Amino acid sequence: MSQCILIVDDDCQMVALGRLILERYGYQVLAAYDGTEALAIMRQENGAIGVLLLDLMLGTKDGWQVLNEIKADARLSHIPVIILTARPQLPAEVAPHIGHFAHYVTKPFEVHDLLAKINEVLCR
Repeated sequence: MSQCILIVDDDCQMVALGRLILERYGYQVLAAYDGTEALAIMRQENGAIGVLLLDLMLGTKDGWQVLNEIKADARLSHIPVIILTARPQLPAEVAPHIGHFAHYVTKPFEVHDLLAKINEVLCR
């Protein structure tokens, strides 16, 4: 599986921090700042994305909408998704999405916890 990670977050500082951390650990990092851009990158990269770090609260298309589109697209549905969000608890709207994402990480996150989850999904 690819060592390329796509970070999707509308917070530029979070994207910059994620890129800094992940590149330090040898990952190739791509970034998108909204859901529409994320889907375009995933389709353009044609299988190069190994893990998607997806924020839920995005502008034009939220994380749940992105997740639904990923799972409905045979070219993208194999990409493991780690939800990365500031919400401290799984919201009620998560029920229909159980099984569509690999992990749920709360921001701010511990670097070693995030890396462990990334490594876990890459090794599956």
